[in-house]
Amino acid sequence: MTDPDMAPQGRLNCILTEGKLRGFAPFGAKTPVLCFSESPPDHLAHLIADKGFAPWGIVTTRSKILARGGGAVAYLPRSVAEDFPAPIAIGWSQFKRTG
Repeated sequence: MTDPDMAPQGRLNCILTEGKLRGFAPFGAKTPVLCFSESPPDHLAHLIADKGFAPWGIVTTRSKILARGGGAVAYLPRSVAEDFPAPIAIGWSQFKRTG
């Protein structure tokens, strides 16, 4: 049995009711994050119509995310990320090749 609050519409309802987005630490990381995706409208239509994604989501602009302290993520090998200065090192995720 699935939790209705975890379904896409339930999650959106919680966000709208609480008026906030909650971040969680992914993949064993220590820092909670919120992940956003940039998709043009025609690609969103493809994801909904052809790939079965539910048509629920939050829309914002890059400038609003940056103004609130957000930033881009780079998927890098650890050897490359270790050369980044400390303030930048927060925005990387380890990339592992499998195979």
